[in-house]
Amino acid sequence: MEIKAGYVLSKFVGEKLMDEARRRGIPVTVIRYAAIVGNSVTGAMPNGYNHAWSIMLACIRVKKFPHLDNNGVPFMAVDTAARVSANIFLNDKSEDGIYNLHCGSSTSEEDVLEAFRKFGVEGSFVPYAEWRNTVFEEMDKNSLGPVAELYANDEAENPVYLTYHPLGQKMDNLNMNEASEKVKRNCQNSWEVLNPKDLLEKHLKFHFDNLTKNP
Repeated sequence: MEIKAGYVLSKFVGEKLMDEARRRGIPVTVIRYAAIVGNSVTGAMPNGYNHAWSIMLACIRVKKFPHLDNNGVPFMAVDTAARVSANIFLNDKSEDGIYNLHCGSSTSEEDVLEAFRKFGVEGSFVPYAEWRNTVFEEMDKNSLGPVAELYANDEAENPVYLTYHPLGQKMDNLNMNEASEKVKRNCQNSWEVLNPKDLLEKHLKFHFDNLTKNP
């Protein structure tokens, strides 16, 4: 397996190092984040620097959304992720091991389409390969250029970057669709998350409000 994208490579190497440490008996804590997006209160989103949001903007352009193994929309607000991370890493009593940090609730494809329709965006879900090929036909017009390498295999049923989690795969703990019970046990006072559909709507409102102010 060849990894060219620097961001993915750094995460892959980090997991390899953590796996070796675990094998040698060193306690290891890994938080496997959901797709971290913007602020849960204001909906503010740094559009030019967020992978998940870049995908959504590409979807708006082509009016297609990719099927991704029923993972729904694994969105988590950045302030929620920061709060839970601090609770885990700064608490000496927290368990070690892998944490699946997910939004805590599922979002159906119809939920996603309904959220977009509220802002006048129509679309449909299609097989990943079809979506990927449609988006990449006009790569120069969309926002995915910086992460193009993550979608290099146009024959795959899912983005290639989802295979770059060696520690999670080894421990059978790679689950983008469910928050681990370990998170809930160790974050009882901070495990408050916004439904991903509601979070998506906040970000869409922020996005289209900005377009109105800055056409």
